[in-house]
Amino acid sequence: MNEQITESVYYQRGYDKGFSDAQEKLALEFNRVLIIKEDLAYEKGYKAGKKKAREIYDPNNRKSKT
Repeated sequence: MNEQITESVYYQRGYDKGFSDAQEKLALEFNRVLIIKEDLAYEKGYKAGKKKAREIYDPNNRKSKT
């Protein structure tokens, strides 16, 4: 009877630790994915803004008024 209780307690401790570690790892992975997506979105927006500015201010791209 005593062995069953001891085994149950250690099992629960191991389970809790494993679950906690898995949650922490998933949270870190999720944060890493968010950072990558933020960087990609920023880069995409930066390139689009730069392209738009070139279209507006490019002296070689002026249309003649006739």
